[in-house]
Amino acid sequence: GELINGVEGLCLIGCVAGTLVLGWQVSEDQTITAPLYAILINLISPMLLGLCISTLRLACVELMRPDNRVGGTVSSVELTSIKLLMSSSVALILACFLEGGGEHSRHKESWWVAFFNLPNSTKLGVIGGAILIAVFQANCTFLCFLTNAVTVGLVGQVKIIPQWMTAVVFSTKVTNFIVKPTAVVGAFLICGSAAVFAFSNWMQWRTEEEEKVPDGSIMLLEVSDDTNSTGVHSGNNNIHA
Repeated sequence: GELINGVEGLCLIGCVAGTLVLGWQVSEDQTITAPLYAILINLISPMLLGLCISTLRLACVELMRPDNRVGGTVSSVELTSIKLLMSSSVALILACFLEGGGEHSRHKESWWVAFFNLPNSTKLGVIGGAILIAVFQANCTFLCFLTNAVTVGLVGQVKIIPQWMTAVVFSTKVTNFIVKPTAVVGAFLICGSAAVFAFSNWMQWRTEEEEKVPDGSIMLLEVSDDTNSTGVHSGNNNIHA
C-alpha cells in the first residue's frame, strides 16, 4: 500500500474542501436547475476515478517493470490504448442499447443519426476532443508510472483551477458570471494544498538523498585515497628501480 504522512493528509483534505467550496457556488446560482442533484452526480465520478487510478498504478507497476515476463516493454501509449479500447467498447454498447432509437425507445432517433445531422464544426469538435482526451489519458498513465496514486489524484484536483479560470473568462461576457468570494477561497485552498503537498514531497526526497550522500562520499574518498597511494608507491618503486 501507499502511505502518506500527516502533512500530506491535511493537504488532501484541503483539496477536497476547496472542491466543495467551488461546488457550493454552483448550488447558490439561481439560474441553474437542480444544482444539488448535478453536484451529487458529479461527485460520483471522482470516487470511481480514485479506484481507476489505483488499479492503473498497479498495472503500470506490474507491466512496466523490467523483470516481468515481457521485459517491461509495455509503454504508456500501449497501456492507454488498451484501456480506451475497452472503455469505448462498453460505451458504444450502452449507447446502442439505450439510445438506439425505435418505437419503444425514449429517443425516436438513434444516436448515430443525430450525430450525422450535426454541423461539420460540431463533428470536428467531437473528434478533436477525443484526441485531446487520448493525450490526457496517456499523460495520466505515464504519471501513474512515475509517481504514486495519491499524487495523481491530487493533480486531478488541481486541474479544476484552469477549467474554472477558463469558465470565468469565457462565461463572463455571455452569461454575466460573477466570481464570488467562495470561489476564490476554494481556488486558494486547492492551489495552496497542492503547493504544500509538492513541497512536503520535495523535502522528504531531499532528506533521503542527503542521508545517502555521506556514505557514498566516504566510499569514493576511500577509493580515491587507495588509488593515489597505490600510484605513489608504484612511482617510488619505479624510481628506486
